[in-house]
Amino acid sequence: LIKRIISKQTTNEFLNPEELILIREIDRFLYEFKKSPEEKRRDKTGYAPLDRVTVLLALKHLLANEEIRHNSKYLELGSGLGSNIAIALYLGLYAYAIEINKALVNGSMDMIERLKVKNLVPQDARYNIHHGSYFPNRYIGYRDSGNSIAVEYEKTEKFLREGERLRSRRNLIVPISGNPNDIYTQMETDFSEFDIFLSYQWVTQKPAILEMFSLYAKSGAILLHKSAGKIEGLECCLKELKLKGENLSFYDTKRKELLCLEKITK
Repeated sequence: LIKRIISKQTTNEFLNPEELILIREIDRFLYEFKKSPEEKRRDKTGYAPLDRVTVLLALKHLLANEEIRHNSKYLELGSGLGSNIAIALYLGLYAYAIEINKALVNGSMDMIERLKVKNLVPQDARYNIHHGSYFPNRYIGYRDSGNSIAVEYEKTEKFLREGERLRSRRNLIVPISGNPNDIYTQMETDFSEFDIFLSYQWVTQKPAILEMFSLYAKSGAILLHKSAGKIEGLECCLKELKLKGENLSFYDTKRKELLCLEKITK
């Protein structure tokens, strides 16, 4: 994988004053939500937000390189509380999102409306946030066909061991059944219509996410993703699915850590 490391500066030096305010407002909302009754009511499936600065820097990088454009269609697979949706809208993307937790869907809409009031999200921003599973029914059918590369990876001892650990924490692992009302039908769109995808998933979901992207995303589409956890050997999955991986890495000298998302293309 190719690493592009920006060093000798803090991430804050890459953000203009308005972007810093945006990140602080998002962080304030996330903090308040954790203290709210809505947080206590949500289904506990292991929600953890992706670093907001990383996402902002990565999307700005893609825009600057004209790999995506303003008004490009963005889809977040598992959008949590909506911080990345807000960033996508701030940058002028047409944002869609799918989230399994209804409380987080409601919280996302509240966040965007608050940011609109503060003029950090355009008043005419176009977005659709939907409650449900982001796996289309046709992919669930494909997994049962005997041709799924992801299913073969999920049968390995390392995956089974990690899967059991995550199941004990009530996290969703892989798609197991279809939804009578396919989410993409409800959204009146198709997986192939999106220009860029963002996914922050458990490592045991990675083969399924990559396979779904390989099968249904259009040529030239981009998947930005990061996995929670690690299982050795997943690099082979990229090759088998004929996908290309490149690290978008940003070094924060203030916190002395690498902020990184992997960019996957077909």
